[in-house]
Amino acid sequence: MKKYIYILCSVGLLFSCTDDRYLEIDYVIEGWKKDSIVKTTSDTITSETLVTSTSVFGALMPDTLTLTYQYMEFENSFIELNKTESFNTVENGTFQVNRDSLFFFSETNNSRYRVVSKTDSELVLETSSYAGNYKIQRQSHYSVVALDQTNISFKNDIFDPIIYNEGEGRCMPCHAAGTSYPVVFSDVNTAYQELINGYSLAGEILIDLENPEESYLYRVINRQEAINMPISDDQALNTDQIELFLKWIEQGAPNN
Repeated sequence: MKKYIYILCSVGLLFSCTDDRYLEIDYVIEGWKKDSIVKTTSDTITSETLVTSTSVFGALMPDTLTLTYQYMEFENSFIELNKTESFNTVENGTFQVNRDSLFFFSETNNSRYRVVSKTDSELVLETSSYAGNYKIQRQSHYSVVALDQTNISFKNDIFDPIIYNEGEGRCMPCHAAGTSYPVVFSDVNTAYQELINGYSLAGEILIDLENPEESYLYRVINRQEAINMPISDDQALNTDQIELFLKWIEQGAPNN
């Protein structure tokens, strides 16, 4: 059974007005998933501040912020993309509780973030940067999530037992090398590249890192399309196997 660690403290624990408000949070672990960003650009002239631009947009990539109060450390894991590849990035650092605010200090780039609000279900993380008279402020909004501490291995949990299974897997022999199917799963590295870079016949990306549940791969194995995979209902993946694929995509679809 998978073990989940749920949020154990409330806004009152962190932001109460008593001097001992932080004494009972040593072992709390919190998980937050970014869902939107607000960007404000201001131009400061003398003593006045003129707001020149404010925009709201969704999170560009899956982004999970984990807070561990036992050691006052945070881990921010997200996906980076370029023209040829996608890869996981993990930013580690420490945070401090200062009166009614949390401050984050990254070990990699000395960035400093401030939590401007925090409730039972939402956390708002603020960053600011300056260029001349311009100030750019970003507020990242996170929703509370239950933390699944299980890391899904593409090779050990998905490819070996489900996709290939020594040539007897759910995707064999249809997706073996030399067949007419467009996606080839002849070995683990080929399978990974075919999935992470592949498209359906209709031009949909197989793995959508921004919207894992909209991934074509997830939809076809979850029997949500006109033609599903495996084609035979007798060979359909069970609920646990389908969830493994989804969790792997939600974790950034790493080649691990």
